[in-house]
Amino acid sequence: AGVFIRTTRALFCKTSSFSVPRAAGTHSVPSGGPFAAAARHMPSSSPALPQHATMNRLEPSPRKPATSRTPQPAVRPATAPRPVAGPEGGRISLQMGKSGDEYLLLLDEDDGDDEWQTRSSSSLPDDLVTQLDRLQAANHSVREVGLGPAGEWFVHGVACDGTGAYSWWDGDFAASRQLRQCTGELQVRLQLTFGEDGRWLLLQGHNGFACSEHVNAALQARIRRVHAKKGSFGCVRLLPGDGYFITDDTEGTLLFGARADLAAEVCRPTGDPIVDVVCDGTDGAAWVVLRRNWFRASAAVAPALSERLCHFYIAQHQRRRARESLVLAYHRGASDFARARAARERARWQRKLRSCG
Repeated sequence: AGVFIRTTRALFCKTSSFSVPRAAGTHSVPSGGPFAAAARHMPSSSPALPQHATMNRLEPSPRKPATSRTPQPAVRPATAPRPVAGPEGGRISLQMGKSGDEYLLLLDEDDGDDEWQTRSSSSLPDDLVTQLDRLQAANHSVREVGLGPAGEWFVHGVACDGTGAYSWWDGDFAASRQLRQCTGELQVRLQLTFGEDGRWLLLQGHNGFACSEHVNAALQARIRRVHAKKGSFGCVRLLPGDGYFITDDTEGTLLFGARADLAAEVCRPTGDPIVDVVCDGTDGAAWVVLRRNWFRASAAVAPALSERLCHFYIAQHQRRRARESLVLAYHRGASDFARARAARERARWQRKLRSCG
């Protein structure tokens, strides 16, 4: 059973098209633009989603612009539509266990009218699945989650109204008592990554941190330098062996101790910034590089996971563009209304002047 912790403050956590060449040992990624070309590599129908994925929202269609030159009625437009924030890669939370077939994927989906969280998973520890089901039944959102190579896990969830934050730990994890003390404090953000041999690293707020023994000394030194300069961390991941991945606004992006194919993908110039790097906890053969607008996965990643990521990037991009069209139409309508109101005022004063004359 997991260990339950409660705090009293909600967390608020939220991390260009390019041509992607086909490379040996990797899943095929569309070229000539991440979305239009992706459709050519996909079946004519929508890709089959895993049975555990819940996509119960219909895709919104953009409103067609008016083609008639007939003046529209001078009616005040409704409230401005809420825009959908991007990019798509910042809405993804992905964790892998000891292999590419053991994963947890959380997607924060938004069509402008509604927001919901979709979960896809495979071969997770039973206690973790039970806790995630409880959160879903209580209509809570998972803000942070961690999964280690030995089955250790961490979940941080909040109520939909943002009234509180709750944390649960794997009770069998040796360092759970020490971690409970760190996560018991009120923080705007928590990000936990597990490594081999019980290693862990926790980010708190924008640059606070805590870590276990045997975490790479160079990584600890860099984190301390960023903290001293009051910089902010984007993402930190512990990789198999002594490797790690880190991004921050002070020293940039660094990948250390990774496989050659993963290192080549991270260093590949695309113009699309990296959001996260995820790999399995055994040998790193299964890896996913999440970028702002697209992703790349190795051949060892479960096909269901790659298909789900591909579907999400395309669908969420379409939702965001459709919402942008609605927002633009609203502002155009507001401008038309202002011009019509000014014309009515001029006509009213002209009638008054004629009556006085």
